Amino acid sequence: MQKNAQKWAFFVALVEALNISVKTVSHWETGYTEPSVLQRIQLANYFDITIDELVGRTI
Repeated sequence: MQKNAQKWAFFVALVEALNISVKTVSHWETGYTEPSVLQRIQLANYFDITIDELVGRTI
């Protein structure tokens, strides 16, 4: 149960920081949709990583 609470807390923090819906994040997680270019930039900034790191690309 604690794992679900942690996941929910993460979702809430992410949706507030990026001004998106929980449904949007859920769709990303399930592969139903993918983040837009702008959302990928926001995600990279949120996690303090490069876009390459975000998408799993290595040099």
